[in-house]
Amino acid sequence: MAFLFWSLRGPFFRSQIDRNPQGTKVQHIYNRDLESVVLPLPERREEQELIASVLFSAARQIDSEDSMLTKFQKLKSGLMSDLLTGRIRMPEGVVVAS
Repeated sequence: MAFLFWSLRGPFFRSQIDRNPQGTKVQHIYNRDLESVVLPLPERREEQELIASVLFSAARQIDSEDSMLTKFQKLKSGLMSDLLTGRIRMPEGVVVAS
């Protein structure tokens, strides 16, 4: 089931659905459209589970790194604010790389 989750989120599935969009403002997907979709499926269940496991692991890593990036951006913003308002002064002789 996890393999199906990733297959349906992937670009291969999306490209097949986007070939024949229905609707002008909100796209609709009809049963006849889904019946024509072809998904590549590894024969062995173990291979499907391994692929899904790797993709879930990569997604968790990306989420973790996005969270860290957000933290560092907030920290940078706060430090820049402190420096620009004069709440914090740079010590003499410190060279800032640009």
